[in-house]
Amino acid sequence: MKKFTLFVLLFTLILTLTADRMSADNNLKPLPDGKPLFQASRPMARDNASGITWEMPFNPVAIHGSNYYDYMIAGYSNIPIRRQEDSVAGGGWFYNFMSKPSASGNRRVYYGWMDDNGPTTDPLLFTGVDQWEGYPSMDLDEAGHMIMSWHSIGADDVADVKVGYDPYFAGIPGIPSDAFMVMDNPTNTNGFDDNEFIWPGVQVGASPLGGGYNRAYIMAKNTVSHSVISETSGEAQAVENVYIAFADYTSDDIDFGLELTWNYTSIPTIDAWNVDTNEWRRPNYSFIIGEGENEGKIFYIGTHLGDLAPEEASFDVFIHDDYCNPETEWRTVSFDIEMPLANPQNANNEYLFMDDENNVPYDLHWDIVNSSHNNAAFDNMGRIHLPVTYCIVTSEDSYYYYFHNLKDMIFDPMNETLEIVDIFPQSLAEGEHYVPWDMDADGAYDAYWDDGTYDGVDDGITPDVEGYGNLKYDTIWPFQHWDSDSHEEAMFFNLNHLKMTYANDDNVMAALWLDSTAGRDFLGDNLTYWEPYQSTPEIYVAISGDNGETWTEPFAFSGVNVEEDFWFDDDGAYLGFTETHEYVPAWDGMTTMYAYPSEELIHIGTDDDGNEIYRLFIMFHDDDDWGSSVVGEGQAGPGQVLMNAIDFHIPASVSNDTNSQPVVNSMLQQNYPNPFSSTSTFEYDLKNSGDVSLKVYNIKGQLVRTLVDNHQTASMHQINWNGMSDSGDVVPSGIYFYKLEANGHTETRKMIKIK
Repeated sequence: MKKFTLFVLLFTLILTLTADRMSADNNLKPLPDGKPLFQASRPMARDNASGITWEMPFNPVAIHGSNYYDYMIAGYSNIPIRRQEDSVAGGGWFYNFMSKPSASGNRRVYYGWMDDNGPTTDPLLFTGVDQWEGYPSMDLDEAGHMIMSWHSIGADDVADVKVGYDPYFAGIPGIPSDAFMVMDNPTNTNGFDDNEFIWPGVQVGASPLGGGYNRAYIMAKNTVSHSVISETSGEAQAVENVYIAFADYTSDDIDFGLELTWNYTSIPTIDAWNVDTNEWRRPNYSFIIGEGENEGKIFYIGTHLGDLAPEEASFDVFIHDDYCNPETEWRTVSFDIEMPLANPQNANNEYLFMDDENNVPYDLHWDIVNSSHNNAAFDNMGRIHLPVTYCIVTSEDSYYYYFHNLKDMIFDPMNETLEIVDIFPQSLAEGEHYVPWDMDADGAYDAYWDDGTYDGVDDGITPDVEGYGNLKYDTIWPFQHWDSDSHEEAMFFNLNHLKMTYANDDNVMAALWLDSTAGRDFLGDNLTYWEPYQSTPEIYVAISGDNGETWTEPFAFSGVNVEEDFWFDDDGAYLGFTETHEYVPAWDGMTTMYAYPSEELIHIGTDDDGNEIYRLFIMFHDDDDWGSSVVGEGQAGPGQVLMNAIDFHIPASVSNDTNSQPVVNSMLQQNYPNPFSSTSTFEYDLKNSGDVSLKVYNIKGQLVRTLVDNHQTASMHQINWNGMSDSGDVVPSGIYFYKLEANGHTETRKMIKIK
């Protein structure tokens, strides 16, 4: 066996009237004894080198003011805010969510409509039947019809999958159809008659019938497994095979609320996993249908875990080339996505990651873990993006959960290749993947805790004296809760939440997730510096202007307000981190959980500085208590469901108006070496002669040194900086930015000065 599990020994699915959610029993191997978190730091500090700024166009709107269901509010792998075509109502939006309006009542499914300036109507219940409902998903067709599916529990206490529509007839939202049965469980498939398919996902696209037809697809996952029996629970280990319903329809069918004729199919490989009693494999995939040149293709993309054979590729793309028609077989393209990683050593040549039982260092690699609640999205090059978390995995079926990092898995259906791009953190070396202790990818460790400045307080900035000589490495915590042991000891499984927008017409995309690094540092490790962040996670947003080829460092949004000097030490050196912690006044006192982005960012206009403005809608649950009572942590409400938006002002140099090439800085190159201690070299290529300005700024945006300010000829130019300011002083260690202005163009890059 290559590995029995990476992060979970047993998964079980539980469907009850109080929590129809995927659940898991964890037996994670923790970070080894003697390697506590105070030996870690954060990704290299920066200010906003991309030049992107943000503002909030309207205060958050409480679209549901009393919600006692404090887990997922809009589904596991869905985008719940869907945009209409510009030709329909100028591009309005449908949105949906689930909420439990009273402590003793049923959880219900709601939907609403809004324009580009926010909600215009109160959300509606889709049905008048007061029964347990949940996990809604929807999509829109080119006529603005909204097709929505969810599951509900009827009198037989079995969850069934329903579908309904809002036809947006005559430009009026809020006139829903009846709710129609799509999957009447239990379902007789795969040789068993006890299957229960729930958690539906909806996709709408072209139909093979043509002539004004569309085809709607509803894919639901099985809560019942017939696989390997767990020695711990005595139950079959979870394998969520899928059942796919599809139906062709016309606009009249939706306008008049007619019941559609559904056909059904499934994916044979995953069906076989569900009934395999010898080897366990569990799928974690996202569903998306093709567009443009990929029209008619269906994709189920992600990773599987379990009893993997040696060298078994674990990242899969299941592809159907013919509109899901059962006569055409599914095929699979698989990739080995493990990345080897050398086991690092401290200043005393002791390995950081040890098998203490056998007293030998572990063999390590990067692999995907805790990535079950993500969605797939298309860019303008026809490629599919899937955000995932990678982590350090050992050869002994364990992983180190302090070392998560986010990557974008980019599958190109045209040539069926896979590209892996860092989202956060990123290596400082172009073309290299992030390594926590070697950010510049030069093969040498970046730093040790050996500066001798221990001040007697574990404040998150200076390590305990016992940490001296140990390797300094970078960590993040991309989860909605700070405590690894909470949520029935399955926090990582329950509270991973990665979402990505489709690329808009200008190739701009956003990746969104929640992070609790600051809260964990205070609550879990008593690093008092982070006390202001003890009550809420932060919503992280990274931006790409080039179809996901490159990503900005993320903005970390929250209602936490700290003084400006919070980020600087007594000498004025920046103590912040790669992410920019942003205070959102309208979120004061809120606990921002389960944030979902809109399907895409919309172009609002251009500001006075020539920056393009793109609006991202964000829907989230403001919890009454950090955690989730549904999975064993926190109170049960009432919280509220909020709709908000953030406008990003993006310089033209960040976005890219071509569909085939990533952003390329045509003049200014990265300085080298970087980081540097004494001298660094800058190079830039002038295409035309003209006035040139090259200046260095500190993290506060203050001018430090003017390197060039004259007229220069068209050619490659090189200049050195000795780390001195214009006044002749040696500048302190920290993050700096250098800005080149020439030929009517401005480019900015960051650099790091070390001791």
